Amino acid sequence: MGGDLPALELDEPPPPPAPVAPPPEALPDGEAPEAGTPEAELAALGISPAEVRACANYGEVPQSPVQVVPYAILVFSRRRELQELAASLANRHSAAAKRARALLAAYGRALLPRRTEVENAGLGSYLAAVDGVLGDTAAQEAKLAQAKQAADTERSAAHAALKAAEAEAAPLRDRDAKLTKEVEVLTHEKRRRDAALQRAEIELRNLGGDPSARSQVAPKVDAARADAGVITQQLADKTAQLEEVRAALATQLQALERAQRTVSELERDLTGSIQRAGDAHGASRGRAEEVLEALAGAALAAGLQDGSKEAADARKAMEHRDHLQREALLHEHAVDAFDRPKAIQGFAVLGTVALALLIVLLLIIF
Repeated sequence: MGGDLPALELDEPPPPPAPVAPPPEALPDGEAPEAGTPEAELAALGISPAEVRACANYGEVPQSPVQVVPYAILVFSRRRELQELAASLANRHSAAAKRARALLAAYGRALLPRRTEVENAGLGSYLAAVDGVLGDTAAQEAKLAQAKQAADTERSAAHAALKAAEAEAAPLRDRDAKLTKEVEVLTHEKRRRDAALQRAEIELRNLGGDPSARSQVAPKVDAARADAGVITQQLADKTAQLEEVRAALATQLQALERAQRTVSELERDLTGSIQRAGDAHGASRGRAEEVLEALAGAALAAGLQDGSKEAADARKAMEHRDHLQREALLHEHAVDAFDRPKAIQGFAVLGTVALALLIVLLLIIF
């Protein structure tokens, strides 16, 4: 099978190799790479094209069609390894850069009491920038505290109004429940007495015109009618009281609902105002960290050594950050440091062989 590879590849000559830009050391008259190019980015960190190729470790570029297949397989597996390494290094560099910024800012704060020494080192402009930003940060912090205090005051007032509305609604609810029960009892009693009156009236009608008999039943009818009238009046009075309480309760429940909505709306407003004040304070603190970091970096660059732990930690963090930056960039460029035409040629051969095997397998099966 291996002896068939050259014949398959020679049926269609490979494309001519793509032109390769000369490495930085091959530029005429010692010219530096053009600014903004990948070569310039690498050269700034002292990374040579040879080191990139060594890191990539894709092996020698194949010189014959037979070698393109193993080269393509190697490129496929090694490129995935390099991509994973580059991603891991990028994440580590991001974390190291964040830590370096924090330690530089801490060293910048440690330099603030040494104003005379810092100014004598020519870093007065950095101190002025720090003073301005720290003053703004203090002002934003005071505004945030005021916003929180005002929010607490308004929130307390709104909750007090809500509590008062709930307190006024509670007895009305109790009164409504009590009157509702009394109306139910009176309604049941009215039905009972109306039924007794109806029976007495039916009995009276059945007697016809017999005066003696009617004289015995008529008092019962009058008594039943009187009882029914009393209970009817009592029910009417209780119903009127219930309607009055329910009207007052409805009004109070509307006030309670309005108080609840007021609390919700106020909470939304207060959250927004506090959020804006907090954002302004956070942005100011971020600027303060940046100018403190700049002060510390300038002090280290100017050789302002004090032997403090802050300075040592900042220097160590910067070195670690820069090392990871270099490694991340090296691996990032190593990912594509292979001969693309040769790799594509190898994959084409593999695809052709696979297709041929599939055709043979289908012919055998069918």
